[in-house]
Amino acid sequence: MELQTAKQFFPILSGGEFYPMALGRILAVFYTSNQVEFTKEELQCATNLSEDEISNGLMSLTSLGEVVKTSKNTLSTPYFSLSTQGSINNLENNIEKSRGLLDSLEQNLDARDASNQALNNFIKETIIFYSEVLDFTELKVAEHFNTKRLK
Repeated sequence: MELQTAKQFFPILSGGEFYPMALGRILAVFYTSNQVEFTKEELQCATNLSEDEISNGLMSLTSLGEVVKTSKNTLSTPYFSLSTQGSINNLENNIEKSRGLLDSLEQNLDARDASNQALNNFIKETIIFYSEVLDFTELKVAEHFNTKRLK
């Protein structure tokens, strides 16, 4: 799969925000290659990103748990690989963050008066809708990403 085609799958929704394009391009390399580990130089070559964009992107993806950095010893070149467990954890964390946003929306609704009932009803239905979507998503994450099955 060409990187141009693959980048349509990225940016990935994470924490209510889309990943910047640089992070999506780095992730696309992992998703479209059969190679497990990459050096910064290999990622730079595959993505045509600058050295700074690669370094910053890998630092962000590593802090999110999406990517893991490994080295053979302290003097060797670091390698980076996609962390499937980190990606699953991010999906689960995003569900929890979204539930927190719904809690805030419910508190906002409770503080509203009845002067705009149409909007109040819309907010109620929005909360119900997204609660059902999150419940479904949570079930599907558990069904499809059973970590015992992925090993």
